Amino acid sequence: MQSITLSAPWRKLLLTVHVVATVSVLGTDLVLLALGLSSLGGADPRTIYPAAHLVGARLVAPLAVLALGTGLLLGVLTPWGLFRYWWVTIKLAITAVLTGVVLFVLVPRLGAAADAVTGPAPRLLTSAERLPFVIAPAVASTLLLLTVVLAIFKPGWRLRFRRRGQAASLRTQPDETPWSHDPQLNTIVQWVLANRTPKANGALPPPFSPSDAPEIIGTAVAFHYINRMVSVFLGDTLLPVPSALSGRRTTPPGGRKGRRAAFLRSPR
Repeated sequence: MQSITLSAPWRKLLLTVHVVATVSVLGTDLVLLALGLSSLGGADPRTIYPAAHLVGARLVAPLAVLALGTGLLLGVLTPWGLFRYWWVTIKLAITAVLTGVVLFVLVPRLGAAADAVTGPAPRLLTSAERLPFVIAPAVASTLLLLTVVLAIFKPGWRLRFRRRGQAASLRTQPDETPWSHDPQLNTIVQWVLANRTPKANGALPPPFSPSDAPEIIGTAVAFHYINRMVSVFLGDTLLPVPSALSGRRTTPPGGRKGRRAAFLRSPR
């Protein structure tokens, strides 16, 4: 069964929404941190906690859900996956935990604090009751900053996990390759390696849509033709070293004319 992948424009749009949502959650958490510090500094709690509850319920909660949802879609609908790379799994775990804490702990407690200071019988909150509203956004902001760093640097550590049904006997390229940090290109390379012999019989499905097939296959054929031309008409080395010094022949028997003749006789 062919995996579902997004085209480049939709993938970029989804990535943009995810980045904006994540950075917005970080910004609103910093707002909650500033309000919490103001409450410890003696600011009027009748102003601080209703405002903090409004920010948490109307901004932090929906933005956290949006960041989690778009992150899940990016993992499922792109070659990054959800459990292929450590940094993706760590980001997913942090976002899921923070979203649950915001929805089921932070927003209800901020609502309770706002009701306590503005209700019919208002009361002042103790320092022990105010302190969690500083610690929670501080920890959340630190973890969100970590997710941003992971998304920027994208460490190449991979989870040792194989899916059943895939060709486990096929050798793959090392983690550090020119395409290892490009998930779409890496998926195409793995597909080529898996299907490069007739015996493979479609071991892996094409990782691109039918509309992208002409561009990808045409590029591969063009570069293959260029490589053949270079191997036929170019010597063994680009350096101006005489063949007597290099210790090897730079042309086949018959000289370059023989090489050209062999190329013209080869099937194309």
